[in-house]
Amino acid sequence: MLSCYKNIKLFTLSLISCAVLVGCNTDNKDSYKGPVQGTAKVEKAAGMVTFTESKKIQATKISNPLSPETSPSIFGEDQRFLSQSADVTETPLYTYSPAYEYDFGGLVVNGKPDLLGLQAKKLSERVLKKLSDIQKNNLHIISMHGRLRHPQITTKDQNKKFPIILLLHGMHTANDPSYKGYDYLATNLAEQGYVVLSIDANEINGFNTDESSQSRAQLLLGTLDKLVQLDEFGGAGALTALKGKLDFNRIGLMGHSRGGQGVNLAIKFNTQRIGNDVTGLMKSILTRPKAFEKYPELLIYAKLNQQDKLASFLSSKNINFAKTTDSVQPYNFKAAITIGSTDFDQIKGITNVPTATLLPSCDGDVKDLHAAFSFDNNRFSLTYDTAAKYQILVRGANHNFYNTVWLDDDYNLENNDVLSQTYCSSTHPKSKRQNQDEQRNMGRFLINSFLRFYVGDEQQFKTYWNGAAQLPSSVCAKDDKTCDERVLLSVQKQDSKIIQRFESSNATAINLLGGFNRFEGFNLNGIIACKSFLGFKDANLRSKCSSSTAPFYSKIEKQTEEGGLVSFADQLHLFWSQPNASYQLDLAQLSTLGYDSLSFRVALPQNVGQEIYVELTDLEGKTVRVTASDFTDALYTIPRKK
Repeated sequence: MLSCYKNIKLFTLSLISCAVLVGCNTDNKDSYKGPVQGTAKVEKAAGMVTFTESKKIQATKISNPLSPETSPSIFGEDQRFLSQSADVTETPLYTYSPAYEYDFGGLVVNGKPDLLGLQAKKLSERVLKKLSDIQKNNLHIISMHGRLRHPQITTKDQNKKFPIILLLHGMHTANDPSYKGYDYLATNLAEQGYVVLSIDANEINGFNTDESSQSRAQLLLGTLDKLVQLDEFGGAGALTALKGKLDFNRIGLMGHSRGGQGVNLAIKFNTQRIGNDVTGLMKSILTRPKAFEKYPELLIYAKLNQQDKLASFLSSKNINFAKTTDSVQPYNFKAAITIGSTDFDQIKGITNVPTATLLPSCDGDVKDLHAAFSFDNNRFSLTYDTAAKYQILVRGANHNFYNTVWLDDDYNLENNDVLSQTYCSSTHPKSKRQNQDEQRNMGRFLINSFLRFYVGDEQQFKTYWNGAAQLPSSVCAKDDKTCDERVLLSVQKQDSKIIQRFESSNATAINLLGGFNRFEGFNLNGIIACKSFLGFKDANLRSKCSSSTAPFYSKIEKQTEEGGLVSFADQLHLFWSQPNASYQLDLAQLSTLGYDSLSFRVALPQNVGQEIYVELTDLEGKTVRVTASDFTDALYTIPRKK
């Protein structure tokens, strides 16, 4: 895909690599009126999980960022980056609070089956519908529990409201306190004026029947419902101090692994919140009594069909059905970032919320980088979508180390290919892996600066997220002053002018501006345009973008796992054997006024370095030329300095 961007300093080359929500409040007593019934206690210091920063971080704003003038040895004549971004560790505005362990009571949730996996087993539509209907009544009662940090509020903040950030972990060992693993993010955000909740989803991990992450989305929205109640009425022990202090016009989300899928679902179904009620709960109790052993009274009331007594019991135990569409306005999500997210449901329609998908290149858990599908499925979304979409490939990062509780290196060498043995192996002398502290240090900048830019409108991070600035040197490992080869940033702003896609049958001949294309120097049958496909169903069986002319393009999944390539996004395959092959697009006299960058993504099918030169010629025949590797090292599969 080729596009011009308005008002963005951007030139990016990067590697290409469900349901219905929460239910009805059927009890006569509105559990969302009055002070929040729940608790909040300060965690003991022994429960804190921290990390050691890779290098000393200066807690001051960058007054003299690196530039070609101050550091000519770092910047080449044609370098894109003219300065470094501000870091997230500038002077704190607040003292962050102690970590409060909150409990807002129980919530009724339900998941749904992995329909894509079941479809792959070629089950009949009748069987699939039956399984889906069964899952609708596969309800559980879980706790709305987690950790909260907020800015220490003083008298000067009497009339101030604080933006809200919710963090949602994924599937891990149910006994591990995964929700505590993001405190390095929470403390940094809280000291800059954000109220941060890290949601505990361990009970969902315990019953492990929801690959869709629908129940995680329900938990996230249900938690927000309780925050609305807290803001209006107070309650929940020490958290009553937040009464009147929460800004629901500024909400940001972060989800890790299956938590990322839950975040995407929460965005998509923010306006369609229907689902569970007492009737469905009673059916689930009768069909799966073991799931409710914690509450034996429920089985008695269900067997006797005593809905009133069952509802009264739920109220006495502070067990809630989350609010529905007809009783609550949709939440104003300002931004969402996911880390190593799953996408079992191929979620589409994530619109009008700026989103970023962070892909750890050495992810040993979600090794096929599901979130790459999320980015491509949603960047050409509905025509009224005004939100920017980002993809961030962090080279040398793994799945687990973004959480300080997940200490195991999830990258497992399952094959003997040279790339895995050198690039992603943490023990190989040529490894390019980030260690735990390096990964979290850089992750803190990427995650928090994105949320603060979009949720808090903090403009000091604009240059980085517009693709114009380098990473701050404080996030680089050891003595490195620059480390942008570690992060491949793709940006798609919705006010861009799309020059070319490859969906149409004549894509190689004519571009989207109506101009003719010209190819020179490519091999016979070496120009192949590929449509994108939607869903794993196509990907698992046969890729529409596979090519029989090149052996490294695989047609089936098993070959891909052994080193082949099955492509996803619409794209152009080019094969050449001699230097100076060229792909030329006539831009049909498009004026470049108002645009200041050209962006496209490139993937290499083999571990070989390539160079690309980009030329722009005006109507008078004047040409300017830049060298791609001055802007990125994406043309090499292993991160390296220029």
